[in-house]
Amino acid sequence: MAELITEYIDAKNIAHTVQHITVPSEDNYEKERLTEELYSVLSRKKDSSMTQ
Repeated sequence: MAELITEYIDAKNIAHTVQHITVPSEDNYEKERLTEELYSVLSRKKDSSMTQ
């Protein structure tokens, strides 16, 4: 199995921990929930209170 990254550094030179999960293909409910959650997080507008 390939070695997965454990952290990444963003454009502001801040390190972030990476977590990897696997979802069994037969667990459609969990897969759908994770997909919706990821979409929500990735499409979130930048919050000015989060910028420094």
